[in-house]
Amino acid sequence: SQENQGIGPTRNTAFNYVSGEYTWFIDNDDCIRSNCLNEVINLLDQNNSDITNISYYKGFFTANPFEGKKIEQLTIRKINQDYAMYFYDDAPWSKIYRTDFLKKNKLFFENIFGEDTSVTFDLYSKTKKIFKIDQPLYAWFERKESFSHSVYSKKHFETFPVLLEVLKGQSEKADKSLKVFYENLMLRKADIYLPHFRNAEVTDELKLCRDECIRKSEEILNQLDTNLLYEIYLENKKETDNKLY
Repeated sequence: SQENQGIGPTRNTAFNYVSGEYTWFIDNDDCIRSNCLNEVINLLDQNNSDITNISYYKGFFTANPFEGKKIEQLTIRKINQDYAMYFYDDAPWSKIYRTDFLKKNKLFFENIFGEDTSVTFDLYSKTKKIFKIDQPLYAWFERKESFSHSVYSKKHFETFPVLLEVLKGQSEKADKSLKVFYENLMLRKADIYLPHFRNAEVTDELKLCRDECIRKSEEILNQLDTNLLYEIYLENKKETDNKLY
C-alpha cells in the first residue's frame, strides 16, 4: 500500500506489478462487458496491436448497461496515427496496451493535472500499430459533479502550464509531421480549460495562482504557429453553437 498521491502515481505503482501481455487501466467505479477478454486477446494477438482503442458507453447509469444486451461479435480495424492524434480520446481506460510496448517506452504518469493527455499522445507518437474495437466493451459511469462545477485546487493552476510544456517538449522530440497535431491539442485544451479557470470562483489565496497559470499558459501558446487543424476545430465548434442557440 502507499499514501494516496493521486491517480497518476497510483497507476505508476500498479504498473510495476503488471506481468501480463496486455495492460488495461480500469477505473474502480466503472465496468466492462462480461466474458469479453478471451475474444479481445485473440483479436489483439492476430493484429499485433500496440494500442487498441475501446468503444464505450457513457452515461449516468444506475445499473450495469451491458446487462440484457445482445452480445455482439467483436470486430477490429486499424486506424492511422494521424487519425488517432486528431480524434483523440485520452482516457487510459479507453485503451488496451501491449505491456512490452509500455515498458519499452517507459510508461510514466506525471503527477499533474491532465496527465492522461501527455501519456496518450506520447504513446500515439511512438507507434503505427493502432487499432479500434467498434463494439462497446467499457461503461463509463458519469457523475453529477460536471466539469463546469469543478472545484479547482492549487494543483490545477500550478500544473496546467506544466502540461502544455510537457506536450511542447514531446512535439519537439516526435516526428516533425506530428507537430501540428501536438499544437492543435495544446490549443484545444487551453480553449476548454482557460475559460473555466477565468470564471471559477476561487479563494483570495488562489487568485494569484490562477492568474499566474493563465499568464504562463498564454505565454506558451503565443509561441505557436497558426494551426489549420485548430482553425477547423473552431469553425466546427461555432457551427455547433449556432445550431444549439
